[in-house]
Parts: sequence; C-alpha cells; structure tokens
Amino acid sequence: MKNSISVLFLLSLFFTSSIYATEKPNIVVILVDDAGNNDWGFQGSQIMANYSPSLDQLAGEGTIFTQGYVTQSVCAPSRAGMLSGQYQEKLGFDHNIVTYVNAPGHDHNDVGLNAHVPTMGNYLKELGYSTSLFGKWHIGEEEHHLPENRGFDHFYGLYGGSRNYNVRETSHDKVLHYNKTLAEPKDNNFYLTDLLTDSALVYMEREITAGNPFLAFMSYTAPHGPFQAKPEDKAIFENVLKPNGTALSENQKNYYGMCKNVDDNVGRIVEMLKEKGEYENTLFVFLSDNGGVSLTNNGALRGNKSSQYEGGLRVPFFVTWKQGVPSNQKYDHQVISLDLLTTFIKAAGGDLKDRKYQELDGQDLVTAANNLNNPIHDALFWRKEFTWGVVSDGTNKIIFDAGKELLVNQQYDTIMYNLANDISEKNDVYVDNKAEVAPLVEAYEQWYETLEMPSWIGKSYILKRICGGGSICDSLRSKYEYFQARNRLTMVKHEEVNLTSTEDFYLSSSIIDYQDALNGPNLINYVLSELPQYGDLYLEGKKLSTGDYFTQEEVNLGLIKYTYTADHNLPDRFNFEINDSYGGEVIPDQTLSINFGFYTIEYEVGEGENALENPSTYQKTDDDIILAPAHQEGFIFEGWFIDENFTEEIKTITKGTTGNLVLFAKFTKVVTSISDDLGVISEMELYPNPSKGLVNIEFETDGRREVTIHNAMGDIVYQDMLVSEKRIEFQLHQPKGVYFITVKYHGSTEIGKLILN
Repeated sequence: MKNSISVLFLLSLFFTSSIYATEKPNIVVILVDDAGNNDWGFQGSQIMANYSPSLDQLAGEGTIFTQGYVTQSVCAPSRAGMLSGQYQEKLGFDHNIVTYVNAPGHDHNDVGLNAHVPTMGNYLKELGYSTSLFGKWHIGEEEHHLPENRGFDHFYGLYGGSRNYNVRETSHDKVLHYNKTLAEPKDNNFYLTDLLTDSALVYMEREITAGNPFLAFMSYTAPHGPFQAKPEDKAIFENVLKPNGTALSENQKNYYGMCKNVDDNVGRIVEMLKEKGEYENTLFVFLSDNGGVSLTNNGALRGNKSSQYEGGLRVPFFVTWKQGVPSNQKYDHQVISLDLLTTFIKAAGGDLKDRKYQELDGQDLVTAANNLNNPIHDALFWRKEFTWGVVSDGTNKIIFDAGKELLVNQQYDTIMYNLANDISEKNDVYVDNKAEVAPLVEAYEQWYETLEMPSWIGKSYILKRICGGGSICDSLRSKYEYFQARNRLTMVKHEEVNLTSTEDFYLSSSIIDYQDALNGPNLINYVLSELPQYGDLYLEGKKLSTGDYFTQEEVNLGLIKYTYTADHNLPDRFNFEINDSYGGEVIPDQTLSINFGFYTIEYEVGEGENALENPSTYQKTDDDIILAPAHQEGFIFEGWFIDENFTEEIKTITKGTTGNLVLFAKFTKVVTSISDDLGVISEMELYPNPSKGLVNIEFETDGRREVTIHNAMGDIVYQDMLVSEKRIEFQLHQPKGVYFITVKYHGSTEIGKLILN
C-alpha cells in the first residue's frame, strides 16, 4: 500500500510539473465585490440557479475551493493582500479606506499599499506579461499608490471603493480614469460593468494579436452597492421568491440583477477567448473580495462583510485552466486570496525559490487542484487590529476578540469553533480543547509578531471604540511608541574589514549584523548604492551591481564574497542602505571599509636590469616589516634598492641568497602605525595634509633639492628641481588617494606621505 501511495504521489508531481512546460498562460481574474457565498449557481443558489450559466460552466471546467478565504472581511485590505501576495497586516494595512485618521507617526501619504511593495502587476511584468486592471482599485489614491505606478500597464476604473453604475460622478475617487487621464462617460447612457468589460475586451484582443501573454484583472464593483441593476436584469427577478417563499426586496432584485450582469460579461470574455483560440491557455480565477452584506445569501455561514466569522471571510472561489487544472472537482482544504500571486508567478515561469519571492505568503493553487488530499496551508491568519484576530487550520478556528481594555492589558477573549461539525459557528469549544490547540495559538502569536501597526485607523467605529471619540488618544499613542521602540532596526555589529591577504573573503555576522524584532534576517536587506572600486561582490557566484541587494541571512550563511581585482593592496569600500523589508525602516548611507594590514614585497636576487625579470612575491603583515629609509642606498620609483646587508629582518625574506636584493614595498595601504613623516630627516614641513590638491612644502634651510611625487602605483606624478628655494607651492591635479613625496638633499633622502581627499 505504501508503494502504491508513493507512485501515485510521484505521478501527481510529474503531471503538475509537466503543466508548466507549456507556453505562458493568459491570466484573467474575475473579482466581484460583496457577493454572498451562496449567490451563484455553482454554489447552490436557488435564486441564481438559471442566471449564472457562464460562471457555472467556467467553475465546472475547473476546481472549486470549498474553503476559499480572503485576507480581510472588508474591501481595501482584502485587495491589498490579494495584489501584494502578502498578509497586508505585515504592511500596516489593517483597515478599510473610507473614513479614517492617520495613525501616530503617519500621514496621508501612508494611506494605501506601501509604495515599496511589489504588486501582482510588478511581478508579472518582470516575467514578460502585459498587465491591466479594470474597475475598482481602492488601495490608495496618492500618486505613488496609483496602478500605473504599481506595475499595471493599463488601468481603466476608479481609485475609490464604489460609485454609481449608470450616473456620472464628479469626485476624484469615483470618476473613471484611463491610466491617469480622466475618462468619465459624457452622459448617463452607460452601465459600469459593461463599460469595464468593453475596455477589457479591446485590451485583450490587442494583446492576443501582438502575441503577448497578459494579465486582465477584472476588478468589478458589482454587486457592491448602490444597488442599481439594468432595468431588464432587475425585471427578471420581479417574481422570483426566496427559498422560504417570501418575495425579494427591491434592493435584492437589483442585487441579483447585478450578479446576472456580471455573469453576462464573464460570458463575453470567455466567448472572445474561445474565438481567438486562447481559452484553453487562459488561467481563470473567480472570487469575491469579502463576504456578502446582510441582504445577500451566505448560506449556513455566520456573519457578513466586516465580521470575523465565516460569512465575512469565506468566499466563492474557483480556478479554471484547461491545460493545468482538472475539471469538475472540489478541493476541501483551506486556500486564500494570497495564493493568486504565487500561482500566477509559477504558471508564468517564475522560480518560487528565487529570493525575490521570499516575502510572499501564498501557495500554488494549481498544485492544490492536482493533489486534492494534500493541504497547502497548515494554518491561515487574520487580524483587524484593535478589533479581533483569527487563526484556523481548516477545522479548528480560534477567534481572539478584542475587549474594551485591550490597550491596557493587551488581552483578548478567546473562543473556538470546530468548523467540521459547526460551520455556523454556534458552539464555543475552546475551554474543552485548550491544550490540544495550544500549538495553533502559539502559531498565531508568532505570526502576530511579524506584523506592523496600522498606518491609519478607521474613524467611524474603531477609533471611537478605543479613544471614545474621533481623535488619537494618549493610550493609543503610547501603544505606537512602545511598538516602534521594541521593533526598531538596530545595529548589532558593523566593523571595518582588515585583511591579511588579497585572497577572497566572505562577509559574516562578526563583521556586519543588523537585527529587527519584527523581521527575521531574511528580511534585513543591504541595497548597494556604490560598488567597491578595487574589487567585486558576489552572491553565490553572481556578480552584484548597483541596486542589487543581499540579506542578513545571506551574510550569516557566508554567501557574500568580496574578490580583490587591483594589482596593489589599495584600501576599498562599498556603500549601501539597510532596510527591514519592503517599505520598512531604512538606514541610509552606510559604508563597509576594507583595509589591508600588510605590504606586498616583490624581490629578486640579481643585479642591474635583469633583477626585475622574474620577481617573486612575499607578503608580510604591517607589524613584521621594517621600514628604515635612512639605510637606503638608492630610492627607485617602486620601492628601495638595498644591498644584502640591509637588516636582519629583511634577510629572513631571502635567507641563503647572495648578491644584490631588489625590494619593492608597494605603499598602496599605509597603516596608521607608520607616521606621515617616514624619514629620519625632519627639516621638511608638508601642509595642508590631507589636502584637496594644494601642496606647500617648506624647508629649514635653502639649497639644491630634487622633489619627486609618486602615486601608490609607483608612477611619478610630479617632479621638480629646486635651486635655493626654502618653500614651494603647487597644485597637484591627481585623483584622491595616498602619494609619496621624496626630497633628495646633500646625499640624504626624506620621504613624506601626502593624502589627497
């Protein structure tokens, strides 16, 4: 039996992997707004049984997720999680964008999905897709939040959360834009859902003709209020009764008419794709952004939009892809809207192991659809700060309900439901199962520690609950101050690098280590702003460029290599900024210095011009080498020409040799233990030092002198013969660095070090 299971599992893996060998699929997301869980034929609706044929057929040709969830029970945060692929609470996006106040330490620029966070549009553009979104945006209205600045090539819709369906609007968040151009209809002869689909069809046909894979994110406002169906669609439901035999209200007739219209428009999209031969290679996902409002039908689910119960979080949800997803089946384990982005990246050919995707929280829905018995999530999490939190493993659902004293004692009331036996969440079983679900509670607490505080706070309800009014109170301000102090990005170690050879070396946490209580080392990023001048940086064999980054975790694992590329041991450095994940804290303008605590000495036994033909190399640290210019027989531009009896220290380098010794001390790194004045003659005064280029040299006495300046490579950059001057001034037009001034006078030689900065 074990062998049979193994073979079946391997076959399923083979089938799943073979899916991704096809060409990149087109991607169509059909997102409806505030739809009830049981308001579609494929979900068992009696009212819509005959009026959602397009969606029913599409669902039947794919896999329905019976435990499909979104990341929040209201519009804006749910969409932020969906489009970012991350739990939006990690990004400070807990609350809806309706009426709000800025949280302590934040302003209006922070109200929306953090501008540093990549979106579905960004990720798919990078994988070669044309990207578009039609309809409702609702994740920020400032310039840096708008869709065309967030990875979407084409946007036609509204920035806010809702609007009239058949009446022109004038307010900024409600009027239609095509990208940044105002595109509001000129009269009231339109219906919004049709208008969005018209634009999307033109876009999709154009991309098909051009041969481009595309993302068409159909972010319909329907059936969100105001409840305004087309008259002919409303008329269909005039005589339709509820399952209990009662008549529909006027709002319900409009609501179901709006649902029917959504289905009609989905049919138009499917028909066009089939005509163009693109249907079978199009990956569809259908879902609602949150649970239905009170006039909708959530079936047996408790609660509605805005609640922490299943009626607020569980939504109709399916995926269809003829080339990758089996038809006519159901997957009964938990999935969540976070999974959309992960699914699309994998289907588009992205490698989910790539570190650019490490912050994503979703799993692959195609894998789930091809492995019905395998859960893809151990647990799912939700938080609406100051209100409630939730964790669920699919059976055990725990709700942490925030009491009035939350800001004082940090406590939640805890309740639990067994969803397998109690889908309507009527019976609290936490007390009887407290020990059993302790790991689930611990998982929630660990997840909670990764979350930011909200960047804004709902004014109409939440703020009144916390502060008793519409403004920030001291207790709330104190909570933010405590959070910021506890979770600050902090330097633990930041040392200079001191090398004793020019061999490759690897960064480690003993050299540089930054930590943050909120984020692990995999989310501490070093973003390169200036590369080393005399070496290269590599991450696992890949040469890094300006703008690339590496993480603290990669430093800890010893994956960041510095390779020295210069001929001499020149001091080096590279610059970077540090952040604790997208949109988090930033420490700018940081430098890592690389110093060499040794000299490279090349030597050859020989005389005359043959002495330099085959130099050998010997490296000695700075505390071993002896520099004594007074013993020189003759200075040459790369070092000293010295006889064999120079000193005992030098003899140890060439033990057993005879004849003249040629030494080259390459002064490309002069350590602080060597004074600026390297000679034994003290009559020369050099200033300013360091200098920006102006050089002044003064002498105690006059007389004939030869003045020569070498750079660190040994090249002569300045030379002059003084006859009787006691002072010389000149401008040295050379790059910044270390230079050596040699003055020969009456058979003596003095060497000085000059630093140009």
